[in-house]
Amino acid sequence: MKYFILLPLCFFICNLSVAQQKNCIIKGRILDSTSKEAIEYATISAFREGNTNAAGGMISAAKGVFSIDGLSPGTYKLKIDFIGYKVKIVAPVVLSDKQSTVDVGKILISSTAGALKEVTVNAKRNMLENHIDKLVYNAENDVTSQGGTAIDVFKKVPQVSVDASGNVELLGNGNVKVFVNGKPSTMFDNNLAEALMSIPASQIKNIEVITSPGAQYDADGSGGIINIVLKDNKSQGINGNVNLSVGTLLKNGSASIHARKGTFDINCSIGSNAFINSTTLSSLNRITDSTVMVQNGHSQLERNSYKPQVGFNWEINKKNNLSGSLRYNNYGNVNTGITSQQYTVDPNAAVQTYRNANNDFRDRILDGDINYKKKFDKEGEELSISLQSSMANNSTHFRQGEYYTNADSIFSGVKGSNTISDQETYLSIDYSKPLQKDVIVQVGAKGSFSRISSNSSYYTLDPNTETYPLNPSETDE
Repeated sequence: MKYFILLPLCFFICNLSVAQQKNCIIKGRILDSTSKEAIEYATISAFREGNTNAAGGMISAAKGVFSIDGLSPGTYKLKIDFIGYKVKIVAPVVLSDKQSTVDVGKILISSTAGALKEVTVNAKRNMLENHIDKLVYNAENDVTSQGGTAIDVFKKVPQVSVDASGNVELLGNGNVKVFVNGKPSTMFDNNLAEALMSIPASQIKNIEVITSPGAQYDADGSGGIINIVLKDNKSQGINGNVNLSVGTLLKNGSASIHARKGTFDINCSIGSNAFINSTTLSSLNRITDSTVMVQNGHSQLERNSYKPQVGFNWEINKKNNLSGSLRYNNYGNVNTGITSQQYTVDPNAAVQTYRNANNDFRDRILDGDINYKKKFDKEGEELSISLQSSMANNSTHFRQGEYYTNADSIFSGVKGSNTISDQETYLSIDYSKPLQKDVIVQVGAKGSFSRISSNSSYYTLDPNTETYPLNPSETDE
């Protein structure tokens, strides 16, 4: 009889044990409370109410997901641990026969690192920097270049070569585009060497060598782009500086004043240089069977320039910036030459003449721009809109005459002038976004409007009247 009583009792106990071991599940996701990024390898433990021993647990997998199974019905609390983060408790979590699976959803955990206040780090840049898309030469750190011009700075930039005539090449390619502060200027359209010599080195912050231009640059200049970045100043209050230098050939000077209050600053500066007048001697002796020609002469060259500018910068907030500038550049040279010539066919009757030549060149450029830049939350992602306008007017005047030495009278001569007017306006919109550490996507659109006009006048001497009537065949208006 006692066996018949124990058998049902054992059956009841077994059924009760099975009911208590029903497979219940708690699942969810672990995320960073600030960045909302998933956290992998966090430890999640489930504790039954009133029990200090874990009833189950696991490590968060990809995308921060976790799923703790093998739990019986009851009330639980979850404990989340991860290095560098505060311990997180989620409770209560109730499991029952009717709700055997509970999804607690997204669990946000906070970093234990305290937020730092704004920190300013002052350090001197290296002379040379390599970036993903460009090479930067920090000219402001080179004290040996401060008394020269942009040409002197270019000679020290890697990958850039400058010959004796001032011609610039990048990696051996002369098809180079030169920008100022990332913007084109008509000052470089006519005579690049003269324009570079009009920019004092003391105004240059750095030189950017861009061998693979991005979408924000024009397609012209297949050899690459050389961008001249001029100095700015972010010191609060009013400050300024004056630089003067005198050499055997070059006289150079610049002055600037800067005012800044809060997030708005304005700056004005002027730079000027002049080459001390230089004289070049020339001589030629040519003897043939029946004639002798002897030439002796000299030429004098005078070159000067000045460049005033004004600009402003307004940091509206950390993500929005508005800036603008207005620049004027005036440079030119005067070349005067005199050549005496003796031409002999008969030893007793030599013909003596001299030639007087004068050439005057002057270029005047006015550049203006206004720029808006917006930065986004992701570092390196930004949108920029820029409106630029440039107006140039250059003129060349020349005169040449040949005189008999004995009679001191002119018998041959020409004179003329050539003026060119160039107006260009650009509107550009550019957007860049980093996809990976070394991958940046850049897109942009640009509209350009230009107008170029040229007038050329040529006059030939009439020896009979010693006047210079217009020569229609050589004139273009």
